[in-house]
Amino acid sequence: MQKPITVQEALASAAPREDTVVQGWVRTRRDAKTFSFLEVNDGSCLRNLQVIAPASLGNYAEVQHIITGLPFPCAGSW
Repeated sequence: MQKPITVQEALASAAPREDTVVQGWVRTRRDAKTFSFLEVNDGSCLRNLQVIAPASLGNYAEVQHIITGLPFPCAGSW
């Protein structure tokens, strides 16, 4: 697994990044029919990183039980 980057680094990236890991705390979660939005922050800046978790994830049932304040590592591309 790669070394995690901060939310600030992820938001400042001008080009798409592949296989990136960010760790932080869940600020909010909103569910839709086929996906969930998670706002994640690690304290490196005031803005949150929005994570989109599609229902096709193998652990999507677990994603729907994530609560505010939970430590949350996420890996993906943006």
